[in-house]
Amino acid sequence: MKDRIVKGIFYLGGASLVSQIVTWLSTIVVARLLSPADYGLIALAGIYIGFAEYVNELGIGTAVIQRNDLNDDDVKGLYTISIALGLIMTLLTILVAPAVADYFKEARLTAILRFLSVTFVINSVKSMQRNLLIREMKFAEMAVMDGGSRILTSLGALTMALAGWGVWTLAAQYLLQNVIVFFWAFAYERRMPGKINDFSRLKEMLSFGAGITGSNILYCINRNVDQFVVGTMLGKVMLGNYSFAQTLADKPFEKLLSVFNQVFFAMFSKIQDDREKMRSYFFSIMEKELFILTPIFVTLILTSRDLVFAVLGAKWELMIIPLQLFAAIAVFKYLENRVNVVYRSLGRSRAQFAFTTVLVLVMAASLSAGGKFYGLKGVLVAWGVAYPLVFLVYLRYFLVFFEVSWKQFFALFTFPLVATVAMAASCFASAPLFAETSIYSLVSKVTIILTVYFLAAFILNRKIIIELWGIVMSQIRKTEQAV
Repeated sequence: MKDRIVKGIFYLGGASLVSQIVTWLSTIVVARLLSPADYGLIALAGIYIGFAEYVNELGIGTAVIQRNDLNDDDVKGLYTISIALGLIMTLLTILVAPAVADYFKEARLTAILRFLSVTFVINSVKSMQRNLLIREMKFAEMAVMDGGSRILTSLGALTMALAGWGVWTLAAQYLLQNVIVFFWAFAYERRMPGKINDFSRLKEMLSFGAGITGSNILYCINRNVDQFVVGTMLGKVMLGNYSFAQTLADKPFEKLLSVFNQVFFAMFSKIQDDREKMRSYFFSIMEKELFILTPIFVTLILTSRDLVFAVLGAKWELMIIPLQLFAAIAVFKYLENRVNVVYRSLGRSRAQFAFTTVLVLVMAASLSAGGKFYGLKGVLVAWGVAYPLVFLVYLRYFLVFFEVSWKQFFALFTFPLVATVAMAASCFASAPLFAETSIYSLVSKVTIILTVYFLAAFILNRKIIIELWGIVMSQIRKTEQAV
């Protein structure tokens, strides 16, 4: 089991790293070519699309992975239900698109939403194939598929932006990503939908999935309520800056964790009856993830101004402060993600649902009030205060349930906190050397920050460097032997 976990992370992580480099370069060029208003318009479409996707999925994918006694008849039946849901959501989107556009007072949204509606059918097929690959822990195949699809999509988006497609670049990019993954996943996993033979079994799985869907819908509302507030109260230009800042801050976090989640959810589901082993893996995983994530987010916070002006251009200036905040908030999002993975693998979807319900109510109220009375500053304060407080309550109940003490848990953050102080001190100490923001100042600051981090790691946390290096070299040797 442990070897398969390491192998999965190695393949998926390697593919993600390569694809991320291409994706980031493409994203930067596309952002320079398009305007904040273009990103704001797509963010408005994303509020509806994101919500509808969770409803459309109905938690079927999670049930496919989590259920240990899944058989071929179950797969065929769930597949048929999934496709039917996709068709219904596509037709519904085509019908309601004008109403959504009228609500946001953006006529172009009608065409964009109808264009994107076909993704519901594509996703209903793609998600089944993909989740079967995760269930069977075919991580090498998924690494090729995920990395390849991101690279092709990024190159496609870059081509469209250079050709002057404007906002349609972003809409077509989303659709293209799903189409590529659909065909790629089908090449690996060619299961087909079929007749529903035993609906009573499927009903039980759908019931579990419904609990997950409820949490996902509430999570989606929570994730989009701020964009709804910013878009309706402050306009699409501000929304474009705000949503792109959120994307840049979340991208390293989401892509890395999406890679790890595919491995860990499948792994935790298989050992869900061995709580001690789950705790051991949980701590080992978090220690290594925090080691990787810490320099990414600290660097993003400390160099955000240089990044925006030198790389994206002055038209994106309004995103600097939101980018810094979201990079800091990403730590709490990461912890929330880890807690949710454990709960889901144990089939305890109600705990996640309860937390998300409370979070939606608190965030909706605080974001709306903040946006109404204080504009963008009020929205950012709500994020920086309300979200961490609600999550810490959720974390407390999780630690009690998982039989982990606060001392054990926060011991994981000793080195990241020390390293963060060292990186921040080095950045502020060297600030007088860089009077103006430029590519030179950005590269210099990043170099100084990362050098300090790895020196701190070598002095204070050499053990984890040796462990990670051993994992990488072991997988490289195995790959060479296989070839």
